[in-house]
Amino acid sequence: MVIARSLKDAARLGSATTSLLLRRSEDLVCQNLMCAKIGEACVCRLAVHLSRLGKLKELDVAENDLGVLPEPVFELPALEHLDVSGNGLKDLPAGVAALSSLRTLRLSDNALTALPKELALLPLLTEVHVDGNSGLGSSDRVVEALQHRPQTTVVFGDAGDYSRRRQEDASTSSADR
Repeated sequence: MVIARSLKDAARLGSATTSLLLRRSEDLVCQNLMCAKIGEACVCRLAVHLSRLGKLKELDVAENDLGVLPEPVFELPALEHLDVSGNGLKDLPAGVAALSSLRTLRLSDNALTALPKELALLPLLTEVHVDGNSGLGSSDRVVEALQHRPQTTVVFGDAGDYSRRRQEDASTSSADR
């Protein structure tokens, strides 16, 4: 496993990089004079580096207040773990469907009100964290679809995860018979 903890590390390690961990990273503060987000968190530098990291399995860009995700995130075929918590995301692009290797998705503490239906099509997805998105609840159609997949756990934070609770309820019912 080749871990990069900065964009400089990722550039140095190149395509061998399997994990890019940029939680609360100063690397994502834009320095491009042509960008409207200069001095703020921005996806422009991240996008350039991601396009060179085809073997990336883990991407953690949590707590950077990015607002959006760059398209190259959805062009990482080997990506298994994606943490975009605390980025002020208002939506998750349908491009997430291209992440066929994705197992864990952390969307906590954003501004999501719905999830794309394509999320329910990811074959290996086993864990989705949606806590801290006040506009998103268990009544969301995609969340509901994910909860009905036996291999997928949807985590809502302090309320506990509904999938595990549903499995426990099923076990209790079986034991009572």
